[in-house]
Amino acid sequence: MPEAAKTGTSRAGKNLLQANGQKQRVAIAGLTLTLSLASVPPAFAQANLIDRAIAFSQALTRQEITSLALTLGILLFAVVTAIALLRSRTRAAIERAEAKKEIARLRAEADRMTAL
Repeated sequence: MPEAAKTGTSRAGKNLLQANGQKQRVAIAGLTLTLSLASVPPAFAQANLIDRAIAFSQALTRQEITSLALTLGILLFAVVTAIALLRSRTRAAIERAEAKKEIARLRAEADRMTAL
């Protein structure tokens, strides 16, 4: 019974460490983006971006907009499903390892009981 409590604690600790690592990566990415935007004068960046957006939107036809939306939708779907697959594989591997430990513990306990 104490071993089961140990596995839950260690799993929670691993999840906490993974969450902290993800938070650090997001913070670094945000800092990098902020510093890169801070180096460009705001008036120049906004006017240039707005002009480009207007020119891009006027150059596209309905068919091009439709195909762009469809392509971006498929790409987004592929990325989201790939991330979900990786997360579920990782979770399954962790659960499989915990199950193997529990099976080994139960077999050892059964062997001790049959020896008595």
